[in-house]
Amino acid sequence: DFIEKPFNSHRLLILVNRIIEAEQLRRENEQLRQQTGKSVKFLGNSLPIRNLNNEITRVAPSNSRVFISGPPGSGKEVIGRQIHLQSRRSNKPFIVVNCATMMPNNVEKTLFGSEEKLGDNSSPIFAGTFEQANEGTLFLDEVADMPLETQGKIIRVLQEQVFQRVGGA
Repeated sequence: DFIEKPFNSHRLLILVNRIIEAEQLRRENEQLRQQTGKSVKFLGNSLPIRNLNNEITRVAPSNSRVFISGPPGSGKEVIGRQIHLQSRRSNKPFIVVNCATMMPNNVEKTLFGSEEKLGDNSSPIFAGTFEQANEGTLFLDEVADMPLETQGKIIRVLQEQVFQRVGGA
């Protein structure tokens, strides 16, 4: 924000109160994240739940790609979030992309971003979800519903760990 000249003390008090309120909300938000983010085990004592918790604990610290399969509604995203919360990337973004709902003509721009050349030689950059999830976790849901060509490009990105924005160099 800013303070206009001539100086108005009433306006300054309003600004200071807004700053204090914003800082209190930021601290409260951080505290709530810490409280909710640490309970990462599925509840239950059955063998399948114990096995699931053990697998999540085993996979989370690795820097591996994880394939989670199951029918719709079985909790794949929940498991992905649990893995993210137990990983070294837990303080970085967890980005979810539902590939089934993306427009077929925008899939690559959504995933990889774009650089479009303008007449004045400038290139506005749109960061795709791969870039948004940098150092965090990217959860790709319903990959089978996207075009096969794009699936191949995703496999290449996962193997080579490099991608190019659409229209970019």
